[in-house]
Amino acid sequence: ARAELISSGDIDISARGQADVEVQNNVETYGVATVATGDSIVDVKPINEVLFGTGSSIRAGGDVNVSAGTSIDFVRDFYNLASRVDVIAGSAIPINIIDAQAYVLQTNLIRIDANAEILSGGNVRLHAERLGLANVLGKASATTWASLLLGNDNQFKGSSSTAANGTVENNGIVRTGINRNQELVLDSWDRATGAVTASTQTEGITFTVTEERVQSTLDLALQEAELQLINYADEDPVLAKFYADEVARLTALLQAEGLYAVPAGSLDGTPAQRIERTALTVRIDPIRAEAGSIDVRADSLTGNGTLDAPGDTSVTITNQTPAFIVIEDIIIPENTGGVFLNGDVYGAASTSPAPSIVVENTLDVTQTSVTEGGTVTYAWPGIKVLGEIANASGSLTLKAYSLGAGSITIDGTVNVLDQYIFAGTSGSVVINVPGNGTSYPVA
Repeated sequence: ARAELISSGDIDISARGQADVEVQNNVETYGVATVATGDSIVDVKPINEVLFGTGSSIRAGGDVNVSAGTSIDFVRDFYNLASRVDVIAGSAIPINIIDAQAYVLQTNLIRIDANAEILSGGNVRLHAERLGLANVLGKASATTWASLLLGNDNQFKGSSSTAANGTVENNGIVRTGINRNQELVLDSWDRATGAVTASTQTEGITFTVTEERVQSTLDLALQEAELQLINYADEDPVLAKFYADEVARLTALLQAEGLYAVPAGSLDGTPAQRIERTALTVRIDPIRAEAGSIDVRADSLTGNGTLDAPGDTSVTITNQTPAFIVIEDIIIPENTGGVFLNGDVYGAASTSPAPSIVVENTLDVTQTSVTEGGTVTYAWPGIKVLGEIANASGSLTLKAYSLGAGSITIDGTVNVLDQYIFAGTSGSVVINVPGNGTSYPVA
């Protein structure tokens, strides 16, 4: 029958064994002429098999870990065997026939049959123990009157061995990185209900839509000027005057746009202040995109199945609505895919392109179709990063509509190889590093 196992996290499957066996034979003989025989054998042959039958399916959002005779973190099965024979021959003419043997032979097999599949959003580990390390002892000893009287060495005999055969046989499909390409396209909104919908949304991306306070480029610039005025007020008169003039200039611009005034209904004498605005906002939940590798540990890897571990990882978010975008986390681990056998690259090395993260606002909010014939006005949507963006082996692109006034604000941490950040022509890039933060106007 077709078996199916699905998990949003990791899946661990193993076949394990252990043994702790001790055999002790004692023989004593006395007389004129005696024959003492002692023979002890401990022979353990564990068979550990994990079999994926025809038509079976394993699907995990995280890693798939399969092991036989060991764990995926190399904790091997425990075998402790002792085979002992001790003979004391007190006769005048002793004849001793003794032997002790202890053996462990492990057979470990992981087999994926035809039309079976293992699919993973992370890594796949297939570990069939091949070293067979164990504690084994086979020892037989005989003590006679001569050895006691003359101090001769006792008669010793015995043998022991430990071994393992580890096989991974794949006749099906093993594939990693099933969620490595994440994409979201927001291209529809309803002004009346505040709904934003997506025409493309892969399994690993979720989001919520809210109405949140937003800041224009002038808001951000005024905040920065006010902060710098405080910093330099008592230390540098030239810079203090410059930022005081900036505060006055930016305040006048906000007043001209109706964004700096005495709030309606305020008491007499209430000073003018910035008017807060809200806008449609899409908050994108944390995203993880991983290529995933296939790690095989065994004496032999056989079969005519498929081992597929591509490395073309990407996260692409395209916003074709007037909604502001808020990013929590986007994580692409440093894993470029590939298949490995006992730590070495198996088959051709991966030639996939570098992983990429792209977040882009593409809507021109001044278009007649957007403003409903000039009856509706939208603020230029910006992009804000609140959490962590990690793509140490690839690139990050954050881009507002090029001819607009959308801004890019980074409040979180960014760890990428290359980054390209583009605000609109009248927008700003604001990077809040520890301390006072830094603002970079973009022409």
